[in-house]
Amino acid sequence: MATDVAFPDKDVLVNHIYNKLDNPTLLKVQKSLYLLWAYYSATYGSLTRHENEDSDMMEYPAELFKPDFEAWRYGPVDRQIYAEQKQEKFSDKGEPFHPTNEVEKDILLFVDDLLEDIDGINDFGLVERTHQDHAWKDVYEEGKTGIKMNAAQIKAEYTFRFDEESKI
Repeated sequence: MATDVAFPDKDVLVNHIYNKLDNPTLLKVQKSLYLLWAYYSATYGSLTRHENEDSDMMEYPAELFKPDFEAWRYGPVDRQIYAEQKQEKFSDKGEPFHPTNEVEKDILLFVDDLLEDIDGINDFGLVERTHQDHAWKDVYEEGKTGIKMNAAQIKAEYTFRFDEESKI
């Protein structure tokens, strides 16, 4: 794939999230965006192809989208998307994402599978879950806003979790 991100326009993914969730609240969409980025970065985003490997192997973008998460009271938030949500830019009537190639189809399957799991968790269950992440805990300060979260730390934490869960 020619780009280093699967969704150069994050709004396309957010519209897709609104289409997939039964009740796309501000919190649920924000936590979905964060968890999608974190899990993608630890899986597809961590795949590398070495010169001696099969050249037919599909190449996946390193990131689902360009992350810009901040540590807010209720967990990670993308401020720009949050502002657009408050302006009611998104709705479940928006256009869902339609893949145009095999890599995009794989990525969409990943996104939809994770969204199905996320959809079964209530808002504050997702808040509690994201509050467990060191990438959030290590930087959050009560009463402060705009505290940037480190994308590399998020990726490292989720890669470690994924590796630990994959051990037999």
